[in-house]
Amino acid sequence: MTEPVAPPGGLGWLTDGLLEPPKPPPPGSDPTLIGGFLFPHFAPSPVGTGAYTVDLDRAPAAIRELEEALEKLEVLRADALHLGRVVPPASDAVSQDAAAVLGAAASGGPGSLVGALAEGTTQLKSLIAKTREELVAYGRAEGEGRAAFLPNKRA
Repeated sequence: MTEPVAPPGGLGWLTDGLLEPPKPPPPGSDPTLIGGFLFPHFAPSPVGTGAYTVDLDRAPAAIRELEEALEKLEVLRADALHLGRVVPPASDAVSQDAAAVLGAAASGGPGSLVGALAEGTTQLKSLIAKTREELVAYGRAEGEGRAAFLPNKRA
């Protein structure tokens, strides 16, 4: 069996007009240099702080559910860290490059999977703390309101 041979003029006639020069990364991306090449991975859009309401009777259950979600995010973050340290299955260049790209996408800093999960964990912890604070403040206000309507026991 013979190996295919490129024509004397090269393959330019086949690729002319099909290949474009690389474009700069889009806004919001965080390029990472891997093996001399620029690998753009995209930073997620920041999540705005929106308003939310919690039924006071369900507030303790809502806090427990948020804590369960936080635990799941922390497990995912540990998995993503492991994914970022994957060992290439072979020593060829393709396997090495694939492992490097996977590592950058998983744990390569801002915009990576680990970065997004860390930001989500931080926001969820903040939400849990704020919900607890509001529940305590409501309980305090409720107690003060009840006390204002109780008859004064001083005579």
